[in-house]
Amino acid sequence: MRYIIFFLLTSVLLINAQDTTKSLAHKVNKPEVKYPLVKPAGRPYPLVSGFALMKQANSGDPLAQHELGIRYLLGLGFSKDTTSAIFWINQAAEKNLSTAQFNMGIFSIKGIGLKWDPFEAFKQFEQAARNGFPQAQLAYGSDFIHGLIVNKNLDSAYIWIKKAADVDFEPAQEILNSMLESGYTPPTDIDGEYQEKELVPEKADAINLDWNIDFFDFESDSTVDLTKDKVENLFSMPSDELKKILQIEADSSQLKDTSNIKLVEYAAERGGPEALVMQGIALENGFNYKKDNIKAIFNYFTAMRNGSQRAGILIYEMLKDGTVLKEIEKRANSGDVDAKYVWAGIIAFGYDFSLLLDDALNLLEEAADNEHIPSLIELGVIYYKGEIIEQNKEKAYEYWQQAVLLGSKEAAVRLAITRIFNNDYNSSTLPQLVKTISDAREDGIIIAETALGYCYENGIGIVIDKAEAARLYWNAATKGNQAGYISLKRMYDEVRPENSRYIIYEQSY
Repeated sequence: MRYIIFFLLTSVLLINAQDTTKSLAHKVNKPEVKYPLVKPAGRPYPLVSGFALMKQANSGDPLAQHELGIRYLLGLGFSKDTTSAIFWINQAAEKNLSTAQFNMGIFSIKGIGLKWDPFEAFKQFEQAARNGFPQAQLAYGSDFIHGLIVNKNLDSAYIWIKKAADVDFEPAQEILNSMLESGYTPPTDIDGEYQEKELVPEKADAINLDWNIDFFDFESDSTVDLTKDKVENLFSMPSDELKKILQIEADSSQLKDTSNIKLVEYAAERGGPEALVMQGIALENGFNYKKDNIKAIFNYFTAMRNGSQRAGILIYEMLKDGTVLKEIEKRANSGDVDAKYVWAGIIAFGYDFSLLLDDALNLLEEAADNEHIPSLIELGVIYYKGEIIEQNKEKAYEYWQQAVLLGSKEAAVRLAITRIFNNDYNSSTLPQLVKTISDAREDGIIIAETALGYCYENGIGIVIDKAEAARLYWNAATKGNQAGYISLKRMYDEVRPENSRYIIYEQSY
């Protein structure tokens, strides 16, 4: 069963109330769901004066308390005061007003007037969901999908989302359709009094490993498989749909040509693992591009470095009969710098045991001598990590700086974030480092999203904002960036309550 294809479809609202999940592994049928703060329908106090409203709120009327809180929040008849807004909305939430409970959940997950706390948001969404509020039922059901707050439980997710769909909440209806199309089978007692089953370690909901779906660690939210036939279809779909799949902003000023090939190239150039895999499959199979095995593997290696697990399998499949490896060796020996880079990767990742790591290093250096940007970046990584050669951070910086001078934005981000990690900055240089990362993120560079999240999380050159950090990590993770997922999971684990309900059981495949 390919249950993982819809896993992040709904749960993004818990990171950003106005974003939706986007990942090449989900999007063709993905609804654009927005979750603003809400007001109860038919509220009786919209025209009541501030004095009268305050009097009713003080008397304990939850609708008046909620209305007063909204007015403080938006500055309607009162000076904007987030503290007072939260106080009054919370008063209404404690009296079981579902809209207030939902809004308190939004405050917690967005860090509005409260510390960022996804678990408090989960509790508030649950209360509102059990009170029959459809938006909260969707939010609560989503938390049984992504496995960050509670263990995955697709039956619970389906049933709660169905409650919202049953009252014609369109986003929930679209999500249910996506689940069913993916092969998911609902529980048989769907119409009965369903009680959610508490998961125990030996019964923790495990997902079958399916290499046709990329980035399964973060449960891709896609109805699109990265296989030859599916990728070929992606190239022929309407460009507006492909933009959504590749998370390209509709108003991107750098996109002069919006043909599908250029859209894929645009996303791949910015390090999107999924776009790199998509382009690699096209190059490997010779559609939309001239067939080129070296460029295909080049893409797969770049995708691997940015977090794609499927890319490694694709490389293995290409190399297993030996003919492609001979082609790579021949082209590398003739001076092809892309082939040298690819051959170095094949050696380093253990696909070719006939040569040593020193040989891989020599190949990268030969390519770097010819101003091959990917090789310069890779050499910087090797010297920075010091795993296969003696660590030399200054030499790493030199390689990255050389790549920057050749126009590499990725190298600029790597240089900036490593200086930040190593406290290699002062009050005059820090603003420029953060600006470099922020500008690269605006330009769609994937690693910049995680780097900027780190700055927000730790208050480096920016005011600490945990909610914004989580949102940035989430965005990077849904694009296939492994560092983004690891950082997001760490943030959740750092605030995880000591309660058995929130123990996440490790899944084995």
